[in-house]
Amino acid sequence: MSWQASSWALRQAAVGGDCVARVILLAMADYAHPDGTGVYISIASLMAFTGKSESTVHRKVAWLEHQGLIRRGDQHLVDHIRPDRRPIVWDLAMDVPAIPVDDHLDESGHEVTDPVPDPDPVTVQRGVTGA
Repeated sequence: MSWQASSWALRQAAVGGDCVARVILLAMADYAHPDGTGVYISIASLMAFTGKSESTVHRKVAWLEHQGLIRRGDQHLVDHIRPDRRPIVWDLAMDVPAIPVDDHLDESGHEVTDPVPDPDPVTVQRGVTGA
């Protein structure tokens, strides 16, 4: 466990309001070296940490990588694990400023269309049915 990586994940990582992404980063930080490197944690473990489905965890990890918050690490660190059970080794991007969270993505990483603007309250007539 690295308090440095945990502190970064909790206080500095630019995940916006995405709580699931933050929990995934905190789980990864729990397995990281103090400099944020050498993280290898299974998708099943991340599912247990978050309480989310496999597809959600995969999507969030991909989003974290796209945002520049994690990157592929030294894959030789898992050479001792059977090839069919090897997790990906990640490094937390503690050493570089994070790319700001995309404003056009929702918490699940999907594109958000422009919301319908609220009607002008002055022109809205309450109680009129239009009949």
